[in-house]
This record gives sequence, C-alpha cells and structure tokens, in this order.
Amino acid sequence: MYGLIITFFCALSFGAESYEMITPEVSILSPVEFTLRGQHFDIPYSDGLPGLPIFSVGYNRPIAEFFGQLLVWENRVGYATKSDVFSFKSGNQTLVDTIRLQFIPVMTSLRTSFEIPGFSFGRPSVALGGAFSIVTQRGNIAGTSENFGIPFFTFSPAFTFLEGQNAQDRFGGFTFGVTYFRSLFTRQSIEGWAFDLSAHIIL
Repeated sequence: MYGLIITFFCALSFGAESYEMITPEVSILSPVEFTLRGQHFDIPYSDGLPGLPIFSVGYNRPIAEFFGQLLVWENRVGYATKSDVFSFKSGNQTLVDTIRLQFIPVMTSLRTSFEIPGFSFGRPSVALGGAFSIVTQRGNIAGTSENFGIPFFTFSPAFTFLEGQNAQDRFGGFTFGVTYFRSLFTRQSIEGWAFDLSAHIIL
C-alpha cells in the first residue's frame, strides 16, 4: 500500500523488484478507530478487530524511473471476516448482537525503494496509495444488516529482505511493513494500522 518519496542520495540497484511479481500477503489489523455508521445504528468495532488477519494477493509491475528511483505499481485484492458479539447504542438503550463482518479491500499504490550503501541484506521502501473496501455487516437485530463501500488513504513504509537478483531466481524475497490507513470522503470513522508480511514470486 504505497508511493512516491524524495530521492535519497545513495547508490541504487533495482534487483528483483525490476520484474513483474505476484505477492501473497497476510496483514494483521490494529485499528485506532473503527465505527460503521449505518441507517439505523452506529456500531463501534475498535475493540473487537485488533488481531484480525487479512489475506490478499497482489500484482506488482515496474512502470517508470523517477529521479533515479524505480516506481512500482502495486495492485492488491484481499478478504477478511469476523464474527463476534458487539454492543451498541440505540437511544438510551444498549443493544447486544452477534454480528458477522466481511471485508473485501481492493488496493492500488506506487512504491519506491532505495539502497543503503554497504548494506546488501535488504532495502527499505515507502508507498502511497488508496483502497476501496466493500464491508458487509450481518446481524440478527432488525436494521443491523447493511453493506458499505469505503474509500481509504494508505501509507506504507516497508523493508524487503532475502531479495532475488534476477528472473531465474523466481523468488523475490519477503517484505515486512506497516500500513497506515484512514477513511476518506465518507461518514464512516475508520483509522489505524496493519502489519504486513508478503512473499514475492517473480513472473
């Protein structure tokens, strides 16, 4: 999740990321705020979602060089689900219901990385992008079952290690990163972090 940065003054060798890649990923959600505001109820989920795993698969494609930096276009689609008991307000009443949530995020971003001179073990990177997530909410109380479409801003610093150097390697290494996300242009209140681990398969 993903983007442009100002060029760092250091030597650069692109390695495996100069090839197209498939990137399976698992992310662990850590929301600061997560409230879905529906037609009938505002339901807070912040306390029930930390630790939720999101599984996704991505396609990375190098697209350009920008001031000596390689730009990689990343696209990703994921899935997560959570079923639990949640409490929420209805006027002066507190209601409790078993609710099942499903998340289908679609993400796109630009990522660039740079090399640290004398350090060949891996490379840091940073990305800037956006996402659109379909969220389905299903409960037993009338009015709790709704669908939401939520746009997000994302920012993701990361570090890639055990990186392959050419297409014959087939394996392009692992990337560990954190992604900051925040909902945009919506009445939904969603903000937080995700901890990401992905593998790179060179096409």
